[in-house]
Amino acid sequence: MDWAIALDLRHDLEQAWHSADSDPAFRRAAASMPDEVWLEHYCASLALPSGELDGIDARARAVRVDRPGEGRIEALIGHVARDRRDWAEAARAYGAACVLDPGHAGWPGIAAECRQYARLAVPASGVGGVADHEVFVINLDRNVDRLTDIGRRFAGFPVLPQRIAAVDGTRLARAAVAGLAARDAPRGTLGCFLSHAAAWERLLAGRAESALVLEDDAQPMLELPTRFAALGLPPGWDVIWVNQRMQPQADADATTGFTVHSVLPAVRGFPAWHDAPGGDGYLVSRQGARKLLDWCAADGMDGDVDVRMLAYSLSEGEAAGLAPANPTVRCVLAHAACNPRFERLRSYVLHPYLIRELSLRSARIDADRRSDL
Repeated sequence: MDWAIALDLRHDLEQAWHSADSDPAFRRAAASMPDEVWLEHYCASLALPSGELDGIDARARAVRVDRPGEGRIEALIGHVARDRRDWAEAARAYGAACVLDPGHAGWPGIAAECRQYARLAVPASGVGGVADHEVFVINLDRNVDRLTDIGRRFAGFPVLPQRIAAVDGTRLARAAVAGLAARDAPRGTLGCFLSHAAAWERLLAGRAESALVLEDDAQPMLELPTRFAALGLPPGWDVIWVNQRMQPQADADATTGFTVHSVLPAVRGFPAWHDAPGGDGYLVSRQGARKLLDWCAADGMDGDVDVRMLAYSLSEGEAAGLAPANPTVRCVLAHAACNPRFERLRSYVLHPYLIRELSLRSARIDADRRSDL
């Protein structure tokens, strides 16, 4: 099979506003391709179906025998080890890739991150006993493969994800959209907002003190503890961002344990290309969920839910001191101006992060594009 066929297939699906369907179709096509070809793909776990990490690793090592000295093959082995959370092997492989290709811009940072996680472990006081949280994963009914994949990624964890049925924004009537948002919100974005609100409601309906809210493209960096209190979270917190995109700028090689930071340095450190704080992984407490539901009910559900949460996390003075250097900050400032509140979320960032986002296609963006018609 020609590599171009898989790329054309993905492109055609995206142009037809089926971006979320392009990943499984691309995987099926890539699975039958020669070794030399799928190595060119940017992400091994997307080039082949999830759960085939052993096969990807074996194929990469076989290619390395025939073509020694190629940094990208070592990086692929490191990528597989990273997905397995085998941080020592990931650090070794990415370190070897850096030696073989010293001019690569991305690999040194990944190698440092792998060394960082190799030094970390789940706090002993967080293992065993009764869990102090739930784990919720937001998933559209039609994305069955994603639900299967995230179940595999969290298999064996002390607290297993519970599914939150995501709201399909394309099914929302315009009259409903007008009643839920102050403006004519894109339906995919509104559906995403409502889905997170459903997770907050699920937390309040249960007995747990907090929840880890995930989107279905989340990848855990470590096996999570039974009790998140073991991570040293500050008293009275409402939201803890535990995803990659909200990380403060920090020296990975200096990390010896988990630390908690204010959201402000993280926002100030956003690079110019940063386009979202990310709702793919955050902790929310019971009081945080109540605040979010009450405030969003009063203010409407316009825009991205993660941007709204971040706007609720910054004081008026902190927002005023931000320079709108990138799209995320501009959106945060717009939300803060439209939804002024005296009380703010007690919001923090955990470093290093627990959750990273896989590079899957966005069903929300597809729905937004359809709502423009």
